[in-house]
Formats: sequence, C-alpha cells, structure tokens
Amino acid sequence: MQEQALERAEGSLPFPFLDDEASVEAYRESRTLFIMRGLPGSGKSALANTIAEKYKGICRVISADHKKVRPEVCPALPEKYKELDEEARRCCQEGVAVVVIDDTNHQWGRLEKLFDIASEYQYLALFVEPKTPWKKDCAVLEKMTQWELPQSELEDLRGSLEEPVYPLFYGWFLTRKSQCHTKETGKKLLEALGELDEFKEHWADFGGAASEKGINLEEYFDGKGGILHCTTKFSDYGKAKGAQEYAELEAVKEFYSSAFHLQISGLFITPRTAGARVRLSDKQLEVWPDSEKEAMPSEELPRGSQAHITLGCAKDVEPVQTGLDLLEFIKLEKVGDQDWAVKDTDQGKLCYFGKGMWMLELSEEVTVKTVFGGFYPKEEGGEEAGVEVKVGEERAVEKEGEERAVEKVGEERAVEKVGEERAVEKEGEERAVEKVGEERAVVKEGEERAVEKVGEERAVVKEGEERAVEKEGEERAVEKVGEERAVEKVGEERAVEKVGEERAVEKEGEERAVEKEGEERAVEKEVEKEGEERAVVKEGEERAVEKVGEERAVEKEGEERVEEGEERAVEKDVEEKVEKEGEERAVEIVVEEKAVEKVGEERAVEKEGEERVEEGEERAVEKDVEEKVEKEGEEKAVEKEGEERAVEKEGEERAVEKDVEEKVEKEGEERAVEKVVEEKAVEKEGEERVVEKGEERVEEKGEGKEKENQQEGKPATGKKKGKCTVM
Repeated sequence: MQEQALERAEGSLPFPFLDDEASVEAYRESRTLFIMRGLPGSGKSALANTIAEKYKGICRVISADHKKVRPEVCPALPEKYKELDEEARRCCQEGVAVVVIDDTNHQWGRLEKLFDIASEYQYLALFVEPKTPWKKDCAVLEKMTQWELPQSELEDLRGSLEEPVYPLFYGWFLTRKSQCHTKETGKKLLEALGELDEFKEHWADFGGAASEKGINLEEYFDGKGGILHCTTKFSDYGKAKGAQEYAELEAVKEFYSSAFHLQISGLFITPRTAGARVRLSDKQLEVWPDSEKEAMPSEELPRGSQAHITLGCAKDVEPVQTGLDLLEFIKLEKVGDQDWAVKDTDQGKLCYFGKGMWMLELSEEVTVKTVFGGFYPKEEGGEEAGVEVKVGEERAVEKEGEERAVEKVGEERAVEKVGEERAVEKEGEERAVEKVGEERAVVKEGEERAVEKVGEERAVVKEGEERAVEKEGEERAVEKVGEERAVEKVGEERAVEKVGEERAVEKEGEERAVEKEGEERAVEKEVEKEGEERAVVKEGEERAVEKVGEERAVEKEGEERVEEGEERAVEKDVEEKVEKEGEERAVEIVVEEKAVEKVGEERAVEKEGEERVEEGEERAVEKDVEEKVEKEGEEKAVEKEGEERAVEKEGEERAVEKDVEEKVEKEGEERAVEKVVEEKAVEKEGEERVVEKGEERVEEKGEGKEKENQQEGKPATGKKKGKCTVM
C-alpha cells in the first residue's frame, strides 16, 4: 500500500495504455502480454494492479511474489517459475485480453520463456517499467521491498536489469479485430482475381502452381502465422546497423505501447508475395527510418513508400520480400507506363504491371487499429530470423542486378541451410519432434481449412435461405404497408367527408343565423316604423286638436255673434264630435297595439318553431353523418352529392321563402302606410265636414236672426256673416 501510494503521489503512471482512450480501446480489441521489469520495491505491483483496474474483467495479473519466488541472480531458474508459466499459458489459452507478468524479469532465459508463450498464442509482448523516482535507488529500495534484500543483492539485480532488451524488429501490430478484417479484405481480392478472365490469361506468371483448372491463390500464399504488422525497423536484437540508435529516438520511446490508426490504400500480389500498401501520416513518419534508401540506394523514392503489411508468401519466400515487391510497383508507377491493363471493380481500380504483378487501388482506404511495439522471439528462431540476410539480398539486388542477386541469394540460402542443418544436428531429437509436430500441424491446418470451406459453403447456403426469408418478409412488409396505406386513405377520405359535412352544417348554421339576424332586424325595423307611424299619427292628432282648437275659436267668435244658446249648442255638438272621434282614435290605437303584440307573438312562435326545426335538422344531420361514415365507396360519393344538392336546394328554398317574407313584409308595410294615410284622409275629411257643418249652422242661425230682426223692425247690426269676418 505504501508503494502504491508513493507511486501515485509522484504521478508516475503516464502510460498510453492507461491514460490514452484510443490506446485503451485498441488494447481491449487485442491480446497483450505485459512483462513488468524492475527492482523489488520500484512500484511494479502497484502498476500491475492499476492495469488490472483499468481493464477490469478482461485482465489477469500473475505475481511472482504470490508464488513466493524470491528475486535473485542465479545461473538456473527456480522450479517455482514452472507454476507461474503454467498459469500464464492457461490465461493465453482462455484468450484473456490482457495478461500481466508481475516479476523482476531480470534474466534473459526467463524472458525467452515468456516470448515463447506470447508467440505460441499470438500475444503482443510489451515491456513495462515503473517510472518512480526511486526505481534505481538501492538505498531506498532496501527499505521498501518485502524481501528484505541487502543493497549488495539489489546492486547485482540492477546490473542485469540495465542491459537493454532489443526486439527482432519494431513495428505497428494490428489488433485482433483489425487482423480479421484485413485478412478478409485480402481474401476477397484473391477470390476475385481467381475468377477474372484477364488474370487467367497470365496464369503462366505463377509457374508450375497453375494447372489447367487455374490456380488457388489462397493455398498458393501461405499466411505464415503470427500477428499482422507493418515493420518500421529491423533490429536483429540490437545487432543491425542503426538499431540501437533507433531504439534511443525520442519518438520511439514516446510512442512505444501507443495506439495508431494505419490507412491501407491498396492491395497487391506478385508470384512471390501478397501484401497491403500502407499510407503513413506525418506523425507515423517520425518513427520511420530511411528504409527505401537502404533497399534501393540508386532510386529516389518517397519516404515511407515501402510501408506494407505482409498477407502471405509463396513457398520458400521470406516476408521481407513483400517490401521489395512493393518498391518494384513504386518504380513502375514512377516511370508512368501507360500500357498497364486497368479494370474497375467494386473495391477499386485493378492494374496489371506485367510479370504477375497486380495492384488494386482501393476506392476507399481501409483504417486499421494498431499498437506500436517490438517483436521478441528467441534469438535463434522466429518467423523473421533470416531478415538480416534478406536485407543483404536487397542491397545486392540494387548493386549487382537481379541475376547476380538471385545467385547470391542461392549461395546465402545454401549457407543458411548448412547453418540450419548444423542447428538440427545440435538440437537432435528435439528438432525432430518439433518437425513431426509441424507436419501434424500442417495436416491439422489442412483439415481445419477443409472444415472451414465446408462451413463457408454451408454459410453461403444459409445466407441464401436467410436472404430468401428476408425477401419474403420484405414483400410481406410491403403488402402490409400497402394495406395500411389503403386503410389510411379510406380514413382520410372519411375524415374529409366528415369535415365537409361539418362545414356544410356550420355553413347552414351560419346562414340560419344570418336569416335569424335578418328577421330580428326586420322586426326591429318594423317596430321602429310603427313607432314612426305612431309618432306621425300622434302628430296628426295633435294638429287635429290644434285645428279643432282653432275651429273652436272660430266657432266661439261665431257664437259671440249669435245667441248664446245657439253657440252653446254648436259647441256641444262639436265637443261631442271631437270626443267621439277621440274615442274612435283611442280604439284604433288599442287595436294597432294589439295587432303589433299579435305580430310579435306570431314571430316569437315562428322563431321558436324555426329553432325546433333547426334542432331537428341538426339531429337529422348528425344521424346522416353517422350513416355516411359507415358507408363506403360510391355510395358515400352519391350521398355526399345528394346532401350537397339537398343543402343547395334547401338554401334556395330558404332564399325564396326569405324573398317572399320580405315581399310580404314590404307589402304589409306599404298597406299599413296606405291605411294610415287613408285613415288620416278620412279623419281630415270628417273634421272638414264637421267644421263646414258647424259653419252652415252658424250661418243659418245668423240669417234666421236677421230675418227675425227685420220682421220686428229692428235696424241691422251692421255685422257681416261670421264666415266672412273670420276670413
């Protein structure tokens, strides 16, 4: 706990696999063997536990401390390491994504054992050392280690740990997921080429491997096993030229164990190799040496142009040849020969450069996830043990020409063969056993490939069946969609009809409201007119009264001229006449008021009847709407048209009724006016007759008086007739 607390307090965990999300994601898709290295107490266990926390559920820590393996410098490895190795092997067999070996790992023999396990199960081995300030301070470590080691033993351990461990080569190693995708892409190219007529015309480029039936490119190119990778620097365990300087580059130290995305721009095959062409970014070029100049000093080739991933090699061809083949393509591209055969495919543009050289320029680059690190096999073995020899072959090809290089390659291979035979003799029975195991592995691999092929064929059949089922399901889905759309269309039509009916009802209601408002206005107008007529009548009465008063004044003046008795008689008659006429007029007014009240009552009754009719019509319309929603097709259209015509007809009838009512009202008003005028004329005529009759009576009485006076001999009064005097 003290060790872990100190380490975290000092901020000693700046590792890409812990704090870089892209790297963490890449490690989750990979299989990695972290080999901890460092003195006891330097912080290895704390770092191992931090890795386990970061990759919880997919990580296993194998601790030498838990196995009670005491760290020491000794010629032979302790027997307890066997138990540790068995646990590591079980983890790799189970496919645990991250396996951590928590030990000092200070002896080369111990490291070789771990390298064997990693190579056997295709795990990427990476060295991890703590970055604590006291990691090499033996005085501090003596107090922190649980083993109570003296400084002298710690000093011995430190000496062995200070010796650097160089890999066979550095490079970008593809994650497990990206490996599967890249292999599948290469497989598609080989299958497409095998069926291409243009490729069949050049089978002879592949020598005796081609038969009358063609060539099986998948069998022709052996994948060689191992993790797919893009090599940056061949180190040969630090013995290659510039290997140690390369390991000390700041970019190499910084990017070690970091994740990178590589871009595959093309795929290519030759009679010797099959590979993927890689386009490097500026950041990736920081760890790329001038390998193009080393391989072809006489050529001016772009830096990074040799970057590639080996997908397969022909029999007896080493993977290093893939980079040389790619440079040959680049040289031909630089020349720009226009006679190359070009064919467009689904994956991109396919070009034939002659001599069995085919290049597919991908229309879309393929991105693969990788981790930058080193490959650490046993020094005397491994898939690329002869890489250094191949580098010499490459230089010879450039200096002396292809023919001399071939001869030199043959000589070097002979030398290599002698060395291998000597190694075989030295190893004895172990090599023989290994060879038998390899042959059995080949047989087993052939059987597995046959099983895979049968499985693929079955998968194709199954895929066809699934596609048929999917197609049938799609057709059913289309039919279902059509039915749903038909139902939706019917629903929309019904909704439109319902909206139309509702609008018709609303329109009819609005028209009725307008009619009702018009009737109310007509009643108001009629009431106003009657009021005006009553005002006119009242005014006429007032004028009649005034006229009567004037006549009464005239009569009074006439009565003054006649006898008092006669005047009173005349006045009495006039008063009686006026009273009688006033009573008749009052009766007429009462009759008119009752007529107005009766008209109002009749209109109220009509209004109530219309409201009931409207209510009944609304209910009828609602009933019709419900019946229409249930009907379909042409019946709905006919009903809708009938309703529209009924509404139009009803509107026309109502318009006619309204015109008739307006005409009747107008005629009634005109008749009422005529009647009032006639009545006024009659009243006026009656009044004039009364006045004339009174005047006649006055004149008669005046003449009679004069005759009596004349008969009695009385002198004339000298007064004229009352009528003349009045005038």
